[in-house]
Amino acid sequence: MNPAFGSLDLLNTDAQSFFNTLQLTANKRLSHGFSVQTSYTFSKSVDEDSGGSSSQIQYGLARKQERGLSDFDIRHRLNINYFWTLPVGSGQRWLDSGPAAVILGGWRLGGITSFRSGTPGSVVVNVRTPGYLFSPRRPNLSPGASNNSTSGTTAGCLGVEPGEHLGTPSLYFDPCAFENPDPGTLGNLGRNTVIGPSVVNTDISLQKDFSIDAKRRLQFRAEMFNLFNHPNFNKPSGNTAVVFSGGAGRSNASAGRLTETATTARQIQFALRFSF
Repeated sequence: MNPAFGSLDLLNTDAQSFFNTLQLTANKRLSHGFSVQTSYTFSKSVDEDSGGSSSQIQYGLARKQERGLSDFDIRHRLNINYFWTLPVGSGQRWLDSGPAAVILGGWRLGGITSFRSGTPGSVVVNVRTPGYLFSPRRPNLSPGASNNSTSGTTAGCLGVEPGEHLGTPSLYFDPCAFENPDPGTLGNLGRNTVIGPSVVNTDISLQKDFSIDAKRRLQFRAEMFNLFNHPNFNKPSGNTAVVFSGGAGRSNASAGRLTETATTARQIQFALRFSF
């Protein structure tokens, strides 16, 4: 074996992809100062390569072994946006005159609430066995184990205590559900089998216009992003998706951890706009 040999890359453009979707929308037109729009998408995307990367491909000449959920597959997506002019102040239902009408009237509340399922990711191995040029990219699935082991508790294995709850940031998927493939063989775990955490987010805005005269106007606006400060985590990736690594195929203590968030923490900003 030539010790200077590295690898040969083969680039093909004949991968296949399949996408199916159901889309539903419902609207309530503006009446009594209130409007709302709702949209729901149920979809599934399957392909053999989502981004042209060979980092997860085990054997390029057998492309159907890479067929699985697309990296960007989102099974459920729900969005609700709304706008409401508070029924207070001049010309409104309540407090249409006096100081209270000036202070409390004219406020408008708007917001967007969204929910989406998590995107899929692959559990991988990074093992180079001495004497073998080929190395698998994914592990074997242990007999009887789930390829999306993100609920329940783990039975335990090297480095993982039995009874630990799955689906948490400290242990999202069960590393004990996988085994290191024998040298020179492909891992039998499919591509993109672990579905990442769902993402829930609510943004709102509160604004009011103040008329100075016929030509000048002042607008105050308060905006809050991720109103409930809900932590939304990204799926395991990079080192946290690796279950076995090194020449000896040792267990990775970081496997299954969630270390990055998909949205920011709560953010609040204020704006004052002068129009003339």
